[in-house]
Amino acid sequence: MTFITVKFGDNKSEIFNPNCRNTSLIDNIKERCDCEKDDWISLSDERGILKKIHLNLLDYASNYLEPRGVFILIKIEKDENSNDHELTYTPLLDSLEQDQKFLARLRPKPKSPSTNSPAKDKKYDLKRRRSTRVIVTNSKPRTPTTGKGRQSRVQNYSLSPNKGAKKGK
Repeated sequence: MTFITVKFGDNKSEIFNPNCRNTSLIDNIKERCDCEKDDWISLSDERGILKKIHLNLLDYASNYLEPRGVFILIKIEKDENSNDHELTYTPLLDSLEQDQKFLARLRPKPKSPSTNSPAKDKKYDLKRRRSTRVIVTNSKPRTPTTGKGRQSRVQNYSLSPNKGAKKGK
C-alpha cells in the first residue's frame, strides 16, 4: 500500500494516497488540513525542496512524491508589492516557520545572468543544427550461405552555407 504523510499546523499530520491526480490530492489536502478553498498550496520534502505538484495538476502525484515519504504543507502566495510578482512560499508547519536553512532551500535565489547566458545557448544550438548524421543501409537480405548481412555507411551532411553540401565518410 502506498501512502504519504503531510505535516502541517502545530505538528499535526495526515496520511494521503498519492495514486491520484495532483488536483484531487490538493483538494483533499485542503479539506483535511484546515486550508481555505482558494489557497494555493503545494508540498516540499523535509529538507525544503519543493515538489511542484501545483504546476502539474493533471499528472499523478505518485510521479512527484516518494512512497511513504513525509512532506511539509506549503502555502504559495504572489507578492503584490514586488514589480515582477514573485511567489512567496510559506511552510504551514509551525516549527519550520523560523528555520532559516529550510526557508533558504524553499526560496532559492534567482540565477545570475552570467551563468545562464542566452548567447552561449544560441551558439550551441546552431552548432548542433548544422551537422546531421544520416545512416544509409543496403537493402540486401542476409544470405544463409555467405552469412553477410546488411552493410551500412554513414554520411555527414553539413548544413552551413560556406561548407560543401555533402561529405562522405
